[in-house]
Amino acid sequence: MFIAIDEGLYNKILLKVDDLIDSLTNTIFDEGINLSHQPKYEELISKKIKESKTDILKILFSYTGE
Repeated sequence: MFIAIDEGLYNKILLKVDDLIDSLTNTIFDEGINLSHQPKYEELISKKIKESKTDILKILFSYTGE
């Protein structure tokens, strides 16, 4: 959808989403991490998702069309 607006905007958002997916994948498949422990889940999953959403919103709201 964003590629139709601006390729640079699309690439910035895509990079943030890719980083989030990589981080979540590594965390989920790390057998040494107990994600059923709520504080650990919050720290490694919820916090990452919130940070990524914030970063993507910053990218969108700073877009000037240039």
